[in-house]
Parts: sequence; C-alpha cells; structure tokens
Amino acid sequence: MNGVPTGKSPADSPGQPTFRCFVAVPVPREVQSVFASFTERVKRLLPGYRFGAPENLHITLQFLGQVPRSSVEAMKAALEAATKERPPFRVSFLEAGAFPDRGAPRILHIASTGGRTSLASLAGAVRENLRSLGYGDSKPFAAHITLGREKKSSGGARYGSAWPNRNTPDIRSLWKDSYRQFLEEEGMKPEWDVTEVLLMESILRPGGPLYTPLAASALDGTRVP
Repeated sequence: MNGVPTGKSPADSPGQPTFRCFVAVPVPREVQSVFASFTERVKRLLPGYRFGAPENLHITLQFLGQVPRSSVEAMKAALEAATKERPPFRVSFLEAGAFPDRGAPRILHIASTGGRTSLASLAGAVRENLRSLGYGDSKPFAAHITLGREKKSSGGARYGSAWPNRNTPDIRSLWKDSYRQFLEEEGMKPEWDVTEVLLMESILRPGGPLYTPLAASALDGTRVP
C-alpha cells in the first residue's frame, strides 16, 4: 500500500528528520511459526519469490511512508482514538491468494477468512484518524498477510525444478493448493484474537527490512507499555 498525503502533509515540512513507517496488526509468534513451516515447504517450488522473516509478518492497516519524527506523539493519539472502546475480535487466515488478481503474481499472501469485516472497520478508523493529520491512502484496505514477493532478478524463473515443462501449474493455483494441502495435512488453523495496533518503523536493508514498534494501542483504548 502506498501512503498519499491529503492536502499538505506533515512530511512536506523541510529540514525535519523523517522515518518510514506503517500501522499494522501484529501476528502472534505461534501463527508466525505456522506460516514459516508453510513457506519452508513451498519455497523450493517457487525460487523466483523471496519469502521474508516470520517475525516481520503483519496485517498492514495503513502505509504512511516518510513522516517527521516530530509527529509520532500525534500519531499515537490518533491510534488510541481509533481503538478506543473497540473490543478485541478473532481473525483467521485459511486461504492463500496473490496480487495482482490477474497476470503473473508479484505478491503471494494469505487472506483473511474470518474477522474480515472487523479488520476493515479497524482499518477505516485508523485511516480516518490519521487523515486528520494529513495522511491518506491510495489503495483500499485488503485484509491479508504478505508471505512472498517476486524477486526483481528472477528473470521469469518463478518455478522450481519440481515442475518441468508443460506440467507446470500456474503460480496462483500452485500457491493456493499448496496452502490448502498444508493446512489439511498438518491439521492447522491459523487464527488469533486481535488485541492491539502497532505503529511500526521500517528500515529497508539489502537482507530484508527491519521493523521496530514505536507505539502500541490496545483495542480497549489503553496504551500498551
């Protein structure tokens, strides 16, 4: 998702130190482990895709891009307003998908199959409150967790040697079928209760991004230490 300022953005102020950030729902460690097991199994079939570290998994509610350091406290308050008096809710992620919807997939993800309406409502509240600070978003919210991204240097080699020649399935079907089979064989059901929203700093590095939580707001409206 790409953050787009509405009107004059705080990031337009010259001379202020900025940082790259986004707002997200964290994925608990036990669910990270489920996705890590799945990607370990499937990545040999899809060498043209890069799969990130399990600890970086999250549900993006809004991507903000570069923002001034001085706006952190205001963003914390905006998140607290968005989560105030909002009860925790349960989500499940039982279906694989890919972006874009047509053509060769660039993003391989797991889509929300439970709690989708509640996630959309939470994202809407977050965006509405951050819009008052001058931040909007150019794309509609889609409840998903990104697991894989197409490698820039893949040169079209998206498949592994396990799928030779004309027997090669399309990537979207391979991804979806592999996840469905994985859940059935392992008897797993990735789900959890959403209880907080995080403001995350993102530092891009050659070996993968580094995400650092700067603030957390619980869904009962209280600030998480």
